[in-house]
Amino acid sequence: MLRVGWQQWLCLHRAQFPRWASTAARARRGRPSPLEYAQQQQEVSSRLYASMLANRRNTWSHNELNDFLSDWRRRCQATTTERDQAAVLTAAAGAAARAGLVKVAVELLEQVPQSAFVPPGALRVVLGSCRRVQCDASARAVLRLIQQRCDLTIIDYTNGVLACLGDPLDLVQEALESGLALDNWATTVFLLACSDNGDETLTDQVWETAQSQRLVLEEKTLGAYLSALGDFGLGERALGVAQHHADLMNDISTVSLLTALSHSGMPDQALKVFDSLRDPTMQHVNCVVDALARAGRLDESHTLLLRETKHNRATPVESDGVGDGEEQRQLAVGWMTLLGGAVKHANVHLAEAAATELRQITHDPGQFAAVLTLLGNAHKAAGDETKATEAHAERLARRLRKEPGQSTVVVGKQRCTFVANGLASFSVDGTDQPLDKAMRRRILARLDQWGNACQHSEKLALAYALESGVQTPVLYKNLRMCADCHESTLLITVQEGIVVRHRDQNRWHIMKNGVCSCGNYW
Repeated sequence: MLRVGWQQWLCLHRAQFPRWASTAARARRGRPSPLEYAQQQQEVSSRLYASMLANRRNTWSHNELNDFLSDWRRRCQATTTERDQAAVLTAAAGAAARAGLVKVAVELLEQVPQSAFVPPGALRVVLGSCRRVQCDASARAVLRLIQQRCDLTIIDYTNGVLACLGDPLDLVQEALESGLALDNWATTVFLLACSDNGDETLTDQVWETAQSQRLVLEEKTLGAYLSALGDFGLGERALGVAQHHADLMNDISTVSLLTALSHSGMPDQALKVFDSLRDPTMQHVNCVVDALARAGRLDESHTLLLRETKHNRATPVESDGVGDGEEQRQLAVGWMTLLGGAVKHANVHLAEAAATELRQITHDPGQFAAVLTLLGNAHKAAGDETKATEAHAERLARRLRKEPGQSTVVVGKQRCTFVANGLASFSVDGTDQPLDKAMRRRILARLDQWGNACQHSEKLALAYALESGVQTPVLYKNLRMCADCHESTLLITVQEGIVVRHRDQNRWHIMKNGVCSCGNYW
């Protein structure tokens, strides 16, 4: 017993007896002990990281990488054994990942011999860095390496989904098929990923899997599912889920519920939920205002907002952002919501009332430009061209620019963004590029074929996607989809025989055979 205790004591204090420990290790196995191996990796990783920061290299050629590794092999006096090579390569990969060079880190890991041991934690450090910099290809490569050397965990799948800027639904599906137990963090991430990518079926599958595994839900998980149901306009189902998990409802999940009811044309149910709240916030008020305004019950929306405005007549938000803050900003959102509803239902009187209130409580240039634009649209819809011109002239006089409409479509692995009336150029992964003349002619020909001459951003993006061979286009727009484009896209689904998934500022529109999932209510 004394000898065993002494050996354990020596293992714990190897760092203080390096000569004895290394001598004993060489005599016993002829190679470094696990503790020495870990210390070697830590030392190499720290020195590599310091060197990378000093060099500040963002791109590495293959030769530079080999020279760099050769230099550090000499410095660490590494031998040619697979274990020592794996130690240096793994440490270098960890250092590269810490420096944000995830592609270099993956290349280093792929050079490690298959028979050599790589600590799973080292692989997961690189996966975590892929998540931080959101590098889709590198994250998938690391997941493959983890799968080859050990078993994937639900945390690995979660980090992989978070690392994907594109479509991570295949990873979500793989995680569900693996049979791994879901936790609340993974369930929340998966639900939001499915919602963001417009897959209602997979969203329900994630929720049902969590329920079948008897996951003890947390508030954030319930809120994520209610938010997803709101994106798809499934208000009745959201109400049932909220009632079943009433003990988990908080302010954020209540906002998701009210939004779902608003997007589903259920203003009475929204009012009932609102009246049951003990201490409603301004966000809850805005959701109810939205539900009533969408349904054409503008007078009720106006009355509710007037009451809240009177209650919140604190110091208005100043131009430098100093003032009441969030409550005042939310109040401005409420009046903008009413203004949008007044424009939709051609109520010029309430549009002017909302614009008057907004003049007093908002000093944000972008928001005020939107106010004048909507006010002009309201007068134009009512046939008053004079006042519409006055609103437009005021916006120009103040040098206010409204936010341009932008639509993004994924073609292959690239995100292509178009702006309204902008066929000369487009953006690919954030970089502006000219649109070649041949593609421009093909897009114009397709617009003519559709019988709609407007060049709103969603039309251009849809035409480009179809001309590029995309079978099921997925569009993302920064603003609310206009009624004309909504109607014409429904006709296009019939003409082309396609399914169009369109995510606008508020919700998903899944269009097929001339029918939209929103029920023409958005």
